Amino acid sequence: MTNSGKTSAFILGLAIFCGLTALGFLLGNAALKVKNMERSVRVKGLCEREYPADIVIWPIQFTVADNDLQNLYQTIKKNSRKARTVALKFAKDSKSRLGKIKRASQGQFSISARDKSTPYMKRIRVVSTVEYYL
Repeated sequence: MTNSGKTSAFILGLAIFCGLTALGFLLGNAALKVKNMERSVRVKGLCEREYPADIVIWPIQFTVADNDLQNLYQTIKKNSRKARTVALKFAKDSKSRLGKIKRASQGQFSISARDKSTPYMKRIRVVSTVEYYL
């Protein structure tokens, strides 16, 4: 190989090396930017409220029948507000901005007696999990 051929091969190799290095750098930065956009926080909200029962059968069982679900919906709304409040505090503490909801799921929902001595009072418990973008 002549001196001019060696120089040309060196320049070509150097150009390919610089191009691949720049490509790797750009792809790495793009991957980091995409990952940063996926930051999120997952919070669970718990709401408990006590209501007097409509029907009580002493002492073995308890049965409730009602067509008005408004009280239950207000309980679920309160639970969602609590979850958002916790997420806002988390975002503020981490110096982030709370974004839109990424995912939400309704967890446990239960109606149970408050205690054995007051079977006419029932405890409604709702647990929700909400994931927000940061």
